[in-house]
Amino acid sequence: MKNSALRLLWLSVSLVSFLLVTTQPVSAKTLTRNIETTVEIGDSAEAVVTQKQKITWDNATTFFPAAKNFVYVYIYPAYENQSGTLDAQVTDIQVRGGSSARQTILFKKTVENGSIQLEIPYYENLDSGTPLYFTVSYRTSLYTTEEGGILDVVYPGLAADYPFQRKNTEGGYEEKVTYSLKFLSTHSRGTPVYVSPSEGVVRAERSKNSVTFSGEQVRGRSVRLSFGTSRMISFRITGNTVATNSSTPAFVQGLLNNYVEIALPHQLEGTEFRNQTVYYSRLDPFPISLRTDEDGNLLAKFPVSATNKGSITIEGYAVLKAEEIPSALLQATVPTDDARLMRYLGGEEQYWQIDAAEITSLSRQTIAPSDTLHAAIRKTMSVVSQKLEYNTSVSAGTLTRLGAVRALQEGKGVCMEYSDLALSVLRASGIPSRVVYGDGVGIRAALTIPGVGHQWNSVWFPEYGWLPFDPTWSDGSNEYIGHDTYHLTWYVASQSVDEPSGFNCLSWDSQSPCQEPLQIHTEAVSELPSSGLLTQEALQEQVKAQEEDAATAGFSKRISSGLTNFANTQVGRIVLSTQSLLILFALVLYGVLVGLVRVVLALIRKKAE
Repeated sequence: MKNSALRLLWLSVSLVSFLLVTTQPVSAKTLTRNIETTVEIGDSAEAVVTQKQKITWDNATTFFPAAKNFVYVYIYPAYENQSGTLDAQVTDIQVRGGSSARQTILFKKTVENGSIQLEIPYYENLDSGTPLYFTVSYRTSLYTTEEGGILDVVYPGLAADYPFQRKNTEGGYEEKVTYSLKFLSTHSRGTPVYVSPSEGVVRAERSKNSVTFSGEQVRGRSVRLSFGTSRMISFRITGNTVATNSSTPAFVQGLLNNYVEIALPHQLEGTEFRNQTVYYSRLDPFPISLRTDEDGNLLAKFPVSATNKGSITIEGYAVLKAEEIPSALLQATVPTDDARLMRYLGGEEQYWQIDAAEITSLSRQTIAPSDTLHAAIRKTMSVVSQKLEYNTSVSAGTLTRLGAVRALQEGKGVCMEYSDLALSVLRASGIPSRVVYGDGVGIRAALTIPGVGHQWNSVWFPEYGWLPFDPTWSDGSNEYIGHDTYHLTWYVASQSVDEPSGFNCLSWDSQSPCQEPLQIHTEAVSELPSSGLLTQEALQEQVKAQEEDAATAGFSKRISSGLTNFANTQVGRIVLSTQSLLILFALVLYGVLVGLVRVVLALIRKKAE
């Protein structure tokens, strides 16, 4: 999900203005600023930022006196919510100058408007023969987040309208800026597995690894790097059930169950689940059966009381691995003549309106018949990002699904709308796709609604399987395509937004025992528990063993199981209802009384004889 908290700022450390005072009018000449910023990432999560600046003036007839001129340098956070702790997160600020950059320069620091401002005086006059050199350095944790084995780096770029060349009308001269941004990381960190903007040049150098960007590449775009190929997280899925049968006597209430079918996070080759290894630490109650549906979801059937309130808890851990997109996939085209894919091309009338005029028109404008699947995904993410604005005012309590057409009409939504619109655009062009439910983790976790989870999409690639992508998180500076460490996949849907549901109840009662959807929560962990975990295979073996034990149980257990099974049929519910049991009791009592009367009458007749 998008968040306006992340801003595209001028520069983390930049020369954005000069107080230039000339001694006399000048002819049209050029003031040039060369800015080289380096962000060095070591084995700790703290970064060292260094910016080297060179200022030159090519007019011999004038100069800028040191006594009257300053350089203003600004240090911005990566996110707005860091502004309150900005001063505490930036330490060891140093400014040096001179040709050797060893001369310490005193500066004035102020913290205001969400940034740190450094006012740095000129240490010498600036004229055509004397360039000025400044080096500003500091340590900070503003731009790095390390959790679950992944180091994420987010660094603010230049403003979208940052002027690399402009006319200073007051002074009558040209101003030119050259800018470069370089990230250095230790070999123990490795090269980043995710680089955005993708134009960044990645090199494995002798002493360190580097990623370099030009000023044009980061104008209007922040930089994101991710180090590490796997992330460890914990997950927790919870929900409550209500009593649906209140007309049963207490002595038979234990026999009456409802059955709740819930999708479990799992792993499966060729699908959106392929990059995650899942372990279960708690399933309460324990499932009585498991099945895999046509979309590859692993569905567990849980028994819950039909006569009392209950709860369901599913807890576990997952290791999410980043995978490079195979180069062959970049040239893959839309699959045709495959009847198995028809289920991924239809629309749901309420939310996936692929035949609506607005959708078909947008699809034709966005995707060309000659586009590869990869190109179609990129174009779809781009147009969805342009058409929709993320609705930051929505919470879990006010969440309402709009569907593709209404989202397009209103121009806003949350991840559901981004995903529903993307799926509708793709399917309208004959591209097999489906939606993915799960949760966002890592630096983007704050961009999801707590407890509700996250929704994204996937597209079918022949000879590979399902490739996920996230239209909500992708914009002009970021593309989330492929299996990464930012998404835990819970389950997928292809026919309907509610099929399968995260909370699909099976009951003979007219009222559903599941009145609220499940909640999902994830968080990064530093390591997995050394014991008490069930692999997917171990869970399946335990459920199978449980089923086999029931089949070979002794007479008493079979009687108990038979009564329970009977109680959970429609006939059983009727028979065991209070009304039926009262009628049955009355009939039995009537029979007993009739029998007693007959015995008494028989005794009287016998005595009379």
